[in-house]
Amino acid sequence: MIILMNKMDYATEVLRSLLLRLVDKAVDSKHPQLMLRRTESVVEKMLTNWMALCLYGYMKEHAG
Repeated sequence: MIILMNKMDYATEVLRSLLLRLVDKAVDSKHPQLMLRRTESVVEKMLTNWMALCLYGYMKEHAG
């Protein structure tokens, strides 16, 4: 995700498409409520890093 910091629009689109695939896969599984619990897949780890990058400015200026 560090490489894509300058291209957050592109990173968001990639993450969105991967999340849509993950949601479709989770809907077909036996336990869809376990989807984002263990961060086993690449998309779940990307989501965590994407959120951290998006919230960095807010945390630095207002909350930190």
